[in-house]
Amino acid sequence: MDYDKHLKKLEALKHATFDHVFNETDLTKAENYIPALAKTMSSVHAAEIHGFQKKEIVEDVMAKLVNTMQIHEDDKQVLQEIGTPGIGTIIDKIIAASKGYLFLNDPADDEAQSGCICGKRRKPAQKKKKAGQTTTEEIVDNLFDQVKGMTKDKPLDFCTIVHIAVVIMQSLDQFFALSGEDKKCIVVTTLHKIVNEAPPEKISDTMRAILNRAIDMIIPTTINIIVAAVRGELSFSVVVDEIKRQCC
Repeated sequence: MDYDKHLKKLEALKHATFDHVFNETDLTKAENYIPALAKTMSSVHAAEIHGFQKKEIVEDVMAKLVNTMQIHEDDKQVLQEIGTPGIGTIIDKIIAASKGYLFLNDPADDEAQSGCICGKRRKPAQKKKKAGQTTTEEIVDNLFDQVKGMTKDKPLDFCTIVHIAVVIMQSLDQFFALSGEDKKCIVVTTLHKIVNEAPPEKISDTMRAILNRAIDMIIPTTINIIVAAVRGELSFSVVVDEIKRQCC
């Protein structure tokens, strides 16, 4: 009986979360996929259930939201192809950032207003480089050389792309003079380079097109959410009371 009650509670939480995010998100824009994820995570954060159950609810809600999004069919196919593994990887990165396990550089002046990929100061006191000392193309090429080995023994899928994106974000800490938007563009450009230069035996043309679209559509907003989590600006309690009233 207790187990049945628990299952009903999980289902009620799932439905209440979906209803809240569905009503609070503009689902006519594919770029709102990650903001919807943040709202979904916030909705289940305070629930008295195991972490893996929260993650399952978030993944299920996001899958249902994708099916209801009024976006171009090609974009919907990209989100469906990413699926549970891809969204699960993003969830893991956001949680790691919110718990302080992911360190990025402190924001500098106007970068805080530009979606900068910065946050808590990383512990190593490595000397910073000025952006003017290195061209953007050189930075992209250097980053590509650093991270291309990450795909050697792994499938080149969206999960790997997210892992690489976070590594690039951290590597860009040394270029303190770059704006947040510049850094974000470098992350995206480097990821495209990884996908486009992968050999045919590593990735099909169809998957190459899907990953390139996913990079443009999802990675910039993912960076914003991770940065907000690192800086402690991602609230997981804003909608908790409302969700509790609906399901409990």
